[in-house]
Amino acid sequence: MRQLTETDGANSASTVGDNENNNGIDQQQKRSEALTKLRQWRTRISTGKMDQILPGLFVGGLREAMNVPLLSENGISAVVSVRGLSPECHFGPGIALLRLTLSDSPGENIFQHFPAVNSFVHGHRLENENVLIHCLAGVSRSVCLCLAYLMTVTNLDYPNALDFVCRRHFGAKPNFGFKMQLTKFGQQFVQRERRRLFAEFSHFAGQLRDQFRNDCIFTNSLYVGGSSEAIFAENGTDKGQKRHGDGKEAESEHRPRHSVDKDYLRAEKRHRKSANGTAKNSNGTGTCSPTSPLALAEEEALPSAAEGGTTAARRRMPSGEEKGGGTQRMAHE
Repeated sequence: MRQLTETDGANSASTVGDNENNNGIDQQQKRSEALTKLRQWRTRISTGKMDQILPGLFVGGLREAMNVPLLSENGISAVVSVRGLSPECHFGPGIALLRLTLSDSPGENIFQHFPAVNSFVHGHRLENENVLIHCLAGVSRSVCLCLAYLMTVTNLDYPNALDFVCRRHFGAKPNFGFKMQLTKFGQQFVQRERRRLFAEFSHFAGQLRDQFRNDCIFTNSLYVGGSSEAIFAENGTDKGQKRHGDGKEAESEHRPRHSVDKDYLRAEKRHRKSANGTAKNSNGTGTCSPTSPLALAEEEALPSAAEGGTTAARRRMPSGEEKGGGTQRMAHE
């Protein structure tokens, strides 16, 4: 057995020293990256800048939402306001408003609000109006709702949608519970929600198709998971017309009722009830024009454009409140 020499001891000491130096370099790099992120965060907070995720869709925090000149500068005409215990925000005149009461807690059920937010945002975007989704810091709740909408109107799955938003909106980080709900939404319900949304706005016909295609091109997801032609043919919204028993209904329309998530069904029912029901306007009288969003678990075919008297212009949505799930919709004229 060879005995250790002084040379061996020197080599061993040199190796240990190299490892310590490498560890020191790694720690310095980590500290440098952390400081860079902190500077970026402070810059964003100090400038109060909202970020554009899609053409017509912005995400920000409370500070950006309360900045009336900034809203005007970005052409914001509709706001999704997400708050917990903070007081209600008051925006400028002519801003359509959808209020959600949600806390930034992993146990919060944000999943139930996806249909209402998707319909609100998509309706205004189809009218070429810009929409801002905001919460307190623009980090978790608003980003989660933005991701759900992005997954619905493009071919992006959750990981790619999150990566896309993070590159355009620094600090985007939904909490763990929201991530789990978004993952479940993408795996089980995004196709169902896409069909419901396209059916609700089928009266926009070609414009609906063009926007879907443009959003997919913007996110570089046009040919991920099938072309737009196949998706619109599947949803029967190619020409904004209803399918009649042609035997080509999507497989998910015939799933057993027990396989449908109860939270999603409740959200769909609540959204449909609030749209079809009677609500008082700002003067305490009047009714809302009925709409007919699709609850695929209960209906066999997609509704036509004329069915239910769907309102064509979301900007003319009457004032009122939607009670249920902490959702309120108001239009400030």
